[in-house]
Amino acid sequence: MALTQREKEILRFIKKNPMISQEELAQLMGISRSAVAGHIANLMKKGFILGRGYVVRDFKGITVIGGANIDIKGKPYSELKQHTSNPGHINIAPGGVGRNIAHNLAQLSLPVTLLSVVGNDDEGRRLLEETRQAGVNVEQIVISNTRRTGIYLAILNAIGDMDVALSGMDILEELNIQYLESKVGFVTMFLCLDEETKEKDERVGIIVAMHGEAAATSIAEVSNRLLGDNYVIGYNMPLDQKPEIALNNLTNIVKRVDKGRGVLLLVDMGSLVLFGDMIYERTGIPVKTIEMVSTPMVLEAARKAILNASLDEVYDAVVNFSPYVGRIYKDSVKFEDSLKKNVIITACITGEGTAVKLKSILEKNLDLKEKDIDVIPIEIESKKEFRRKLLNIKEEKNILAVVSAINPEDDSVLYISTSDVFDNDKLSVLRNKIEALSQIEIIDNMKDVIKENIKIDSEKYISSFKKFYAALIREGVNLNEDITIGLILHLACVIERILQGKQLIHMKDTQEYIKNYPKEFDIIKKAIRIIEEGCNVKISDEECVSMMKIIYSL
Repeated sequence: MALTQREKEILRFIKKNPMISQEELAQLMGISRSAVAGHIANLMKKGFILGRGYVVRDFKGITVIGGANIDIKGKPYSELKQHTSNPGHINIAPGGVGRNIAHNLAQLSLPVTLLSVVGNDDEGRRLLEETRQAGVNVEQIVISNTRRTGIYLAILNAIGDMDVALSGMDILEELNIQYLESKVGFVTMFLCLDEETKEKDERVGIIVAMHGEAAATSIAEVSNRLLGDNYVIGYNMPLDQKPEIALNNLTNIVKRVDKGRGVLLLVDMGSLVLFGDMIYERTGIPVKTIEMVSTPMVLEAARKAILNASLDEVYDAVVNFSPYVGRIYKDSVKFEDSLKKNVIITACITGEGTAVKLKSILEKNLDLKEKDIDVIPIEIESKKEFRRKLLNIKEEKNILAVVSAINPEDDSVLYISTSDVFDNDKLSVLRNKIEALSQIEIIDNMKDVIKENIKIDSEKYISSFKKFYAALIREGVNLNEDITIGLILHLACVIERILQGKQLIHMKDTQEYIKNYPKEFDIIKKAIRIIEEGCNVKISDEECVSMMKIIYSL
């Protein structure tokens, strides 16, 4: 029942043009018309063509080959006692690994056919009926007249763990090579459909980018000649070329190469390692990056891509292919208790190597090791997964910032785009936040001063002030020690006067300051809500202007 190569070729032509004549098929294939007629007759006999007019049967779906049996499970009401009868609950239901898989696939609305064997008995008929009702095609299941349907009997203990089980599966001996050979034609229908689908699918793009005048194009040329397919694209980055120009050029190449399934970027070193995330940020095209490229790695990537593998499959194949790539990153990003309390997260979708490279850049540019701050590189696949990982880390660590092409949209965390790592002005916000860590101890030390001299809840106030302070830092406000202490005392006195119902000092030029410094006022006004909620007070615009004068030295 398997298709011959000639039959496969004829079926392809018919699928492309159902109105094609036998004469046209004969000319296209270089064979006689009578030979074409014979092949078409065989295709009709095998069920691939339904009658005249070349109506091609559509065999979409999944074939599951495996066991189908009845599961009997018994569980006692109390502790299981040996060598005696135990009162309990007994459950009888359709089972079998193959049948269960087919059942679950059908529940997902996927067309699925089960190849198995059952007995000509009540249990077998029950299996067929309930499996059919679940949406599984059971027409190919063999009914044995010599063996009974398989039974799996399990005795559980009181907590539901298995104590002992018996498996009566002699019937599975009929699920043998002879049975599968009799179903070759049916299985081939699915394989042929898969083959046709793969022909239509576009493949993952492969780009090699390296420093130098000809390194990348040379590797690409060698790979293409060995593969016999002009598939790999090479990009040479001259040593004096600015990274911005290279990024723009590679972005355009990725747009041209991508056919909807993403691009694998194989690079040598340096800024090229980071380009994958930046290109994704610009285009939305999935790009995974692997560094330390070599010719064998490019060959493996192209080979997998030509076989229609997904981007993740191509990436994993290359990483596993080389003993020097990927594993060091996987070992280095494990979340350990030894990490410091304050951390920065670098996250990428292009492979962990990019996140590790970002870690190295931040540690160097921000001198993080001297400031008792760790950088945790992680790999993410979606924004949902990103948020989940951040929540897990937040449980034990204080996340100062997230550096990634994907914005986690978490207002409590400073977000820095991957491309902003090279912008000193945009990175200054993170620098300010890091410098502000030393002020936290000063703020905590002011708790006793407030408690002894000002009649407010110092615990609640200092807790709210730290959040207020953090909100200002996120907005790029730079506060030195003197300004911080002055602000703590000033705001504490304001809250005391409000709680005691005393009149506050009025300023005549309040509206003028608001008009002249709208951005600064807006920052203070938004941040002060934290104090208002934490201390149950309402801060006036006049007091916000007073704080604005202190903070910005106006």
